[in-house]
Amino acid sequence: MNYTNYFTLLGFEPSFEIDTKALEQNYFKIQQHFHPDRFVNRPSAEKIKALQVATDANTAYQTLKDPLPRAVYMLSLQGMDIRKDGGEVKPSQELLMEAMENREQLMEALGPAEIEVLTMNNYKAMVVTIDHLAEAFREKAFPKAAELAMKLKYLQKFADEIRIRKQKI
Repeated sequence: MNYTNYFTLLGFEPSFEIDTKALEQNYFKIQQHFHPDRFVNRPSAEKIKALQVATDANTAYQTLKDPLPRAVYMLSLQGMDIRKDGGEVKPSQELLMEAMENREQLMEALGPAEIEVLTMNNYKAMVVTIDHLAEAFREKAFPKAAELAMKLKYLQKFADEIRIRKQKI
């Protein structure tokens, strides 16, 4: 099986907008076809290749099924790295201030009602950011997509912080 990236491995053209149901179906077809049990009596080279394809398919599926890792991967295909602090794409001052203000609001929230408002506002911001990310990728505006992916990264981290705070109340 020949493939050049996670999209082609799972039968898609590179695109941020992806049919996640079809993605899952294609993933399971590949896993079924390349399952190690099907290669027990095959030569070692075929066993190794099947294992590699099954492993790559698993990584591809985990990467492409969710918007943030999909965006990060698509940016990496363009040579842009937002995965770590040392990456070439840095968060804007505006984004850092917004993240700090969100955390302050969370720390100052007195009860479940206030935390629920923060949860809903963050969810809405994530939906809007994902929509804008799709638009940026459609337009091949990769620097803008990188900014938006960074924002989504911060919004997801804030969602995690909200969940932790909910558990403490």
